[in-house]
Amino acid sequence: MQQIMFNQHRQSVLMLLVVAMPTMIVGCVETRVVNDGWKQLRALSDNQNRDPDRRDREDSMFARYARWAILLDTFDGPGHEQHARQLLEQLATQHHMPDLWIRSEMTWSQLYRGRYRRADQDQAARDLRQTHLISFAGDRRFRAAAIVPVGAGPMRLDDPLDLYQFAGDDLMTLQIGYYDEQYGKDFREAAELAAKELREQGDQAFYYHGPNRSLLTVGLFGQEDLVQHTTPGQDGRIFVQTQYSQRVVELQKKYPHNLGNGLTLMQKQGGRDIGTQPSSLVRVPD
Repeated sequence: MQQIMFNQHRQSVLMLLVVAMPTMIVGCVETRVVNDGWKQLRALSDNQNRDPDRRDREDSMFARYARWAILLDTFDGPGHEQHARQLLEQLATQHHMPDLWIRSEMTWSQLYRGRYRRADQDQAARDLRQTHLISFAGDRRFRAAAIVPVGAGPMRLDDPLDLYQFAGDDLMTLQIGYYDEQYGKDFREAAELAAKELREQGDQAFYYHGPNRSLLTVGLFGQEDLVQHTTPGQDGRIFVQTQYSQRVVELQKKYPHNLGNGLTLMQKQGGRDIGTQPSSLVRVPD
């Protein structure tokens, strides 16, 4: 994970992260829940978990946001889904392969790795090279694995709440929360629901679906919202501090935390509290 951090007061510290990466906390940090920040939104999403059409809706969402994946193996015949599950567990436990998932139909199941918007993504190429090198008792079983299209139909880019529409515009946004698989299978829908709720309250909220988590953000900012101050040191060195602009600081006052699955998290490091996880600017991904 790429991180750039500058010394500054808590609400003005700049933390720029590659938002598609799953980890966001520096060092060995323990977190615990101190407050449920979006209880109402969680309840709404929990009601959706009982929706009998959830499977079809999940497949539709997947087709929208993950057009490519690495196909590892295909199973058919009796017990095809069980065989796919066994291989998934073996790869996850013995080879620590992340982001594995299964797609099953009536007569077959396929095991995939990763979720990518484009086949030529750098992350997809790195994952594919690593997959080719995996060995089972000396047999490189996945040496022929390939990045293949999944889902059908064009990706939807007309949703005004989808942050991806600003990809490549060199913008930043204030991350105020994320949802991941610890929330449940509907974590992407939960992020969309939260963004919609905040929009209805008058805030410029967005969601962004990465490979392992969905982000909830507010506002759009440019480089002018990173204000640099120089301070001469006693030894002649110049110290550069980067602060957020006033409009970012004002938005942080309204949304001071980065909530995890709708919960405020208290961080501990070295056995002592270091405060709640703050909201912070993140770059809109390319």
